[in-house]
Amino acid sequence: MSWRLLVTPPASGARNMAVDEAMMRGLLEGSSPRTVRFFTWEPGCYSLGRFQPAEDLNECARREPGVSWVRRPTGGRGIYHGPELTYSVVAPLSDEHVSGTVIESYRKIAEALVAGLALLGVSACLAPKGDPVEMRRNPSCFDNPSDYELLYDGRKLVGSAQTRHGDVLLQHGSVLLDDPSEQFFAGLRFASPEAAREALEKGRARMANLGEALGRVPSPAEIVPAMARGFRDCWGIELLEGGLSAREEEVASRLEAEKYSSERWCYRI
Repeated sequence: MSWRLLVTPPASGARNMAVDEAMMRGLLEGSSPRTVRFFTWEPGCYSLGRFQPAEDLNECARREPGVSWVRRPTGGRGIYHGPELTYSVVAPLSDEHVSGTVIESYRKIAEALVAGLALLGVSACLAPKGDPVEMRRNPSCFDNPSDYELLYDGRKLVGSAQTRHGDVLLQHGSVLLDDPSEQFFAGLRFASPEAAREALEKGRARMANLGEALGRVPSPAEIVPAMARGFRDCWGIELLEGGLSAREEEVASRLEAEKYSSERWCYRI
């Protein structure tokens, strides 16, 4: 069965999360295809995991004009979406390429990402099992790798998050193109300025990016073909480029306005 390759233009956090959920809802309804999507963010945006306290972001990140933030439909911890390429996968859990437990589906998607990165000349590997206590304590997604997230030179290169509704999976994640750590940690709330500086130093030591791996910062347009081919080759699927359906566009527009742009959702009121 063929999959859809969807490459969408730079968009706000609310729009990007609305599109991902619209695809998931469409697949639940039987009107949307299995999809691998690639996208970027404009303006840069902080995102929090679905159940993460809004207070994990400081007032600058949550209220300053020109700084945006959104709450994801997936779990996990906070991240700044700036110099990166983001992927998402939407598929039924009955599909062999994502089937199994959360950890098993993480591994299967990670293997496709590894294959795409290898085509770029980047040797990435899967992270070992993480420390769940330490991961719960830290507001930053990239400070500790979760099971089967991707590492380069022992540091986290790709961070991912997943949700499941009915028999449909949505997983999305960030492939860092350059070092976002200054803005990344500036937006998170810490107990003291000293704790913030310590987190920044540790974060820089634990985060990797493609610019470092390749010796230059690649553009999203350069990376997408290789990552798409990684999914094709690893999973043995036909991946055909397409666009959003009229129904998906309608649902995404409604979700963007009524859910992902609303304080009720973002603040969990």
